[in-house]
Amino acid sequence: MKVRRSPVGDNTGEDGGGAHNDGVLEIEESTFARDFAADEGGGIESNPSSSLYLRDSLIEGNTAGDNGGGLDLTEPASIVGTRTIDNAVTGGEATGGGVNVDLDSDEAAVTSLNTLWIAYCPIFVFSCDSMCSLSPRRSGA
Repeated sequence: MKVRRSPVGDNTGEDGGGAHNDGVLEIEESTFARDFAADEGGGIESNPSSSLYLRDSLIEGNTAGDNGGGLDLTEPASIVGTRTIDNAVTGGEATGGGVNVDLDSDEAAVTSLNTLWIAYCPIFVFSCDSMCSLSPRRSGA
């Protein structure tokens, strides 16, 4: 599926309030705002065996009950020129208010957040706040 120059907002879902990706999702010059997921991926949830290409977009003001207020990624993704602003998680054990990246040990992330690259981080969960400063935390920690 391709999403281009589209506003996506004020949606609610179990996983992926704005978009739930189980295949190939290409997003360009779009905004995901004020979406809510009861579980993971307030703005966008990208599941195992899926591909996400996110370019020149804005992920703002989304909320998830568990991981990934803005984005929840369980597969490597390509994210370029995209901002995450004011996203949040509400669960006590939740991680990644802006972006949650949680990959299996045999996978390698090649994810670009603005000018920052995350590469070969199979056992870490990265949480990205609104300024996109990342602090690695081990899964389950």
